[in-house]
Amino acid sequence: ENDDNGDNEPPVLTTKYINGITILSKSETNDKIEFELYENDNFHDLDVNPYDYNQFKIIGVFKTPSSETKNIHAFWYQDFELILDTNWKGTPNGISGQASTNPDEPQGLERAIPTGNPHYRLRYNTQEIGLHDLKINIYLKNKLVQTLNYEFDVIDSGNEYQGVLKVEQTHKRNLVYDNGKTFIAVGQNTSWYTSTTRQSVDYDVWFSKMHENNANFARIWMGVWNFSLHFGDSYDNFDSRQARALRLDKVFNLADEFDIHFMLTFINHGQFSASVNPQWIENPWNVRNGGILSKPYQFFTNAEAKETYKQQLIYIISRWGYSDKVIWELWNEVDWTDNYNALAVTAWHNEMTNVIKEVDAYDHLITTSYKGNTGSAYSSDNIDFANPHDYGYANVNVMEKLVPIIDSLYAKYQKPI
Repeated sequence: ENDDNGDNEPPVLTTKYINGITILSKSETNDKIEFELYENDNFHDLDVNPYDYNQFKIIGVFKTPSSETKNIHAFWYQDFELILDTNWKGTPNGISGQASTNPDEPQGLERAIPTGNPHYRLRYNTQEIGLHDLKINIYLKNKLVQTLNYEFDVIDSGNEYQGVLKVEQTHKRNLVYDNGKTFIAVGQNTSWYTSTTRQSVDYDVWFSKMHENNANFARIWMGVWNFSLHFGDSYDNFDSRQARALRLDKVFNLADEFDIHFMLTFINHGQFSASVNPQWIENPWNVRNGGILSKPYQFFTNAEAKETYKQQLIYIISRWGYSDKVIWELWNEVDWTDNYNALAVTAWHNEMTNVIKEVDAYDHLITTSYKGNTGSAYSSDNIDFANPHDYGYANVNVMEKLVPIIDSLYAKYQKPI
């Protein structure tokens, strides 16, 4: 990835691909600031995959009044209007769960109606007030081909600065905000919307009720049936999943509104399993569906697959990395994948987390998960806390059983459990 600090001399411009930039949101501290970039016919003539940053990429170099710089990638975006059709009277089905039919909650059919043309966007978050500089660097096949300059003024939102969650560095047993304030997670799994009809409206209901009951934490999958980017028409082009991505945008907005932090789980194990919650047969990565892998385990070792998935990671971080509410979780129970190999999976985690660390300007926490208490990737320096899954707590004294397990895992990994 290009590490440009924005001070390079502009290239001799022969062809322009981006005509201009406009700001779409209020410019306030500790909140999302969003920009739209206007591409032209020269860009469309390139016929590049906008989700492959090796083909074409745009990096915004943001410079604050105190001269702090952040490099943030732009992402390809299609806008939609989400409408809940309350006149629709069908009965919802449950998606791996029970769908609400509560008449006291919003009910109906959620429709996503595309608006405008697809384009690039940038998202930024700052705690500094004052005039900010933005330099847009545009790359074709990793060669700088165009630059644009922009200024915008940031005013005080009045929101308390807390920042992203970090590991408390003295004892390394719990999480704190970037401002040092202790964070204690109280929440639940809200991994996917369960209603086939109202879809993302589930999160309007769940997050508002969680907030009313002082909950502050959730877990959300990029699952096959909700937010996965690569489970549409193609494993490396996400045009057919842009409406899903917009619904996830909405979840991020709700998390801000109701002060809910959450782990965003990139991949659930079934996507790369033919036996455990199997979804491999319909996975677009499968060669039978136009993909490049003949077996699920090749996802961890195939060089082209790894490079392709790195592009998706850059996209995810570009689109949602502005948020101070999110934690990145690479896998749900990765050891349920077919032909699980600890060495290969740990090497994969090291490689992918290096990419995340390189492109995540806000340095969010990173984790992953296994189906039991231990996992080799937890020992990686880039994995900030261990995230064991243990289903053996029915009809037992949780405090008697859980506390010694947490102590033993902390002794093993020396990081929060």
